[in-house]
Amino acid sequence: MKSKRRFYGKNIYYWQEDSNLAGCRKKETWGGGNSIYSIGLFLLVGSLLFLTSCRNTYIIPLPGILDPPEQRFTVTFEPALPSGVSEEDLTEMPESIEVKSGQTLDSSIAPKLAESTGYAFDGWITADGKAFTSDTKITSDITLYASWISVWDGSASDESFYDSGKSEYSISTAAELRGLADLVNGGNDFSGKTIILESDIDLGNHEWTPIGIGGKSFKGTFRGNSEEKIEIRNLKMTSPSQLNYATTYGAGLFGFIEEATISNLHICGTIDVSSPENGIYAGPVAGYVNNSDISNCESDMDIKTTGEFAYSGGIAGYINNAKISSCINRGTIEGYGYDQSQCGGIVALVYGTSAIDNCRNEGDVYAENTPEANGDQDGTGCMAGGIAGYQEMGSGENIISSCINTGNITSKENGHNNSDAGGIVGYVLNLYNENASITISECINEGDVLSFYNGGEFEHSLYGHYAYAAYGGGIAGTLLNYYANSAIEISECENYGSISGKSNATTEELQQSAIGGIIGIIQNIEGTAKIINNHNGGSLSSVSDAGYAVAVVIEASPVDVSGNTDGTAQGLKEIGFTQSM
Repeated sequence: MKSKRRFYGKNIYYWQEDSNLAGCRKKETWGGGNSIYSIGLFLLVGSLLFLTSCRNTYIIPLPGILDPPEQRFTVTFEPALPSGVSEEDLTEMPESIEVKSGQTLDSSIAPKLAESTGYAFDGWITADGKAFTSDTKITSDITLYASWISVWDGSASDESFYDSGKSEYSISTAAELRGLADLVNGGNDFSGKTIILESDIDLGNHEWTPIGIGGKSFKGTFRGNSEEKIEIRNLKMTSPSQLNYATTYGAGLFGFIEEATISNLHICGTIDVSSPENGIYAGPVAGYVNNSDISNCESDMDIKTTGEFAYSGGIAGYINNAKISSCINRGTIEGYGYDQSQCGGIVALVYGTSAIDNCRNEGDVYAENTPEANGDQDGTGCMAGGIAGYQEMGSGENIISSCINTGNITSKENGHNNSDAGGIVGYVLNLYNENASITISECINEGDVLSFYNGGEFEHSLYGHYAYAAYGGGIAGTLLNYYANSAIEISECENYGSISGKSNATTEELQQSAIGGIIGIIQNIEGTAKIINNHNGGSLSSVSDAGYAVAVVIEASPVDVSGNTDGTAQGLKEIGFTQSM
C-alpha cells in the first residue's frame, strides 16, 4: 500500500507491507500514527534519505540539500611576461573575476602587449603548465598565467645569440630563427653545432627564405626542446626569389641540409611555389636532404609545386642517404610538372641508401604531369605514393617499414608516359646498383589509389603486351629491378583502399592498366624479388589485368609471389598475368 504524509514541509513517501516480519521488535508510533520499528536502516543517496524498518520504507528529501547555496570561485590572472618585456608594454590586462562553479572562461578575456615587443597572446596556462582552454570548467579558485608567442614581422633578424666559440645555442624568437637563416645563407654551415628552439614561434604568414639556399647547406643539429614538438606556425612560401642562386630550388623551413639532424618540430603553413624552368623540391621540414636524419616531426602544411620538375613531399622533397622516422603529415600534397611530377605523403623522391620508418600520412597526394606545357609531349613520368612518390635504390639496404597511409593517392599523366600510383610508394627502381636491396614491410594503406593515363595516342607497341598506360597498387604501383645481387621484398603489408586504373586512350594497349591489391607491376630482370605474406582487403577496378596480390609479373629472374591473402569477394587470382622474358 502506498500513502503520502507531510514531514517538515517535505513529502514523505513510504510503502507499508501487510504482513508482519519475523524478528521485529518494539513497535513505535511516529509521524501521524504510522508504524516504525526500532530496528531499521538509514541510507543517504544524493539528496534523498531512505529510512527502512521491518515493515515500512520512507523516502525523505532532506531540507537544504535539494537547493544548495550557489558556489562561486575566483579566477586570478598573471601576465607572466616573456624575457625582455616589462609591464609598461602591457596595453591590456584583465583583472580577477568571480565565476559560478562549472562556468567556463570567456575567450575574449586576454591580455595584450605593444606590437613593438614582437609577442602575441597565445592562451592561458595553469601553474603546472597545462593549457586552460575555453571549454575548461572552473571548479575551484585558480590562478591562470598568460602564454606568449614570438611573432615575426617579416623583416626582423637577430643574430645576437651566435658566438663562434660555443657549440650549442638556444633560440626562442622568430627574429632569431630569421637570424639563423641569414647566418647559414651567408656561409656558416653550423657543422658540429646544435640549435635548440625553446618555444613556439609564429612566422606571421610573411614570405620565408629557407635556412640553406643556393648551395649553402645547414650541417648542424636543430631540434625543438620537447619531444611534444615545438610549433612553427604560419610558414609561407609563394615567391621563390632564391632561384637566382641555383637551378634547383629547395623549399621548406630548411632549403638544403647535409649531414644534419632535425627533430621535434610541428610546422604549419603553406608552400605554393612555381618555376617553369627549374626543379623544385618542397617539404615542410626541408626541401633537399643529403646524408641527414629527420625524426619526430609533424606537418599541417599544404604543399604545391609547379615547374619543369615538381617534387612535393609531406616532410621532405628529396632525400639521399637519409633517414626519416616517426614523422606525420596531415597536409594536402600536390605537384604539377611539365616534364616530371613526383609526390609523396612523407617524401617525394628517395635516393641512395635511405630509410623511412614509423611514419604516417593522412593528407591526399596528387601528382599531375603536363609535358605539352613545355612543348614536349613525352615527359619522363608521373608518380604518387602515400609515403614516397619515387624510390631509386642505392647500393645497400633501403627500407620502408611500419608506415601507414590514410590519404587518397592520385597520379595523372597527360603526356606520352606511364602513370604510377601506390598506397605506400608510387615507383621503385634499381637501375644502377648491383648490391642494392629494398624491403617494404609491415606497412598499411587505407587510402584509395587512382592511376590515370590521360595522354592520348602514341606508338607504344615496342614494349610488348605489358606496355600498360597506368599502374596502381595498394602498396606500390611499379617495381623494376635490373641488376644481379640485388633484391626486392614486399612482406607483411596490408591494403584496405580501393585501387583503380583509368585511361582515356582509344588504342587497345593504351587502354590497359595493371591494378594489384599489393603491386601493380613487377619487372625483375636479375636478382631476387619476393611479394610474400601480404593481405589485400580493398576492391580493385581495372580495364585490363588485375590480381589481388600482383597484377602483372614480368620475369627474366624468378619472382616469388606467395602466402598472400585476399579479403574481398571479387574472385581474383593472386597474379593477374605473368610473362617470362
